[in-house]
Amino acid sequence: MKELTIYLDGACSGNPGPGGWAAIIVDKGLGKESSISSFIKASTNNRMHLIACIEVLKKLKEEHKISLFCCSKYIVDCFANNWYVKWIENGWKNAKGKRIENQDLWIELLELIKPHSIDFSFISVNSCNPYIEECDRLAKLAIKQECDLNIEEHSSVKLF
Repeated sequence: MKELTIYLDGACSGNPGPGGWAAIIVDKGLGKESSISSFIKASTNNRMHLIACIEVLKKLKEEHKISLFCCSKYIVDCFANNWYVKWIENGWKNAKGKRIENQDLWIELLELIKPHSIDFSFISVNSCNPYIEECDRLAKLAIKQECDLNIEEHSSVKLF
């Protein structure tokens, strides 16, 4: 199974507001890095982080062992604490009986992670990690320019 490291970030100008997301995929085995990003006219920070996860996983056409770093405790804690298992058991409601926000994105993400082995790790946007800083910059730039900023070295059909 190929190994990848993925860094991602989501951002909003206002919350809710115009949103952007970015991801950097690092394949040390091939010595290659790719970045993808995009803009959505109206979103939230949580949705942008989820969309970043979804879109980067959609690019992968085979199974991978992935170290995924993001600055969303929402996503990392969900997988670290298996929140999604209880959500599903409770009909997509939390422990307080409230509907889980972003259910549409969680369902899609849970389907996309199935073929992979993924270790989700929290990394602060202020951690001085150059990959997270670049994701933050690209997500904000996507909002500012209202466009996709895909800077890929690989085919959009199959990245890895």
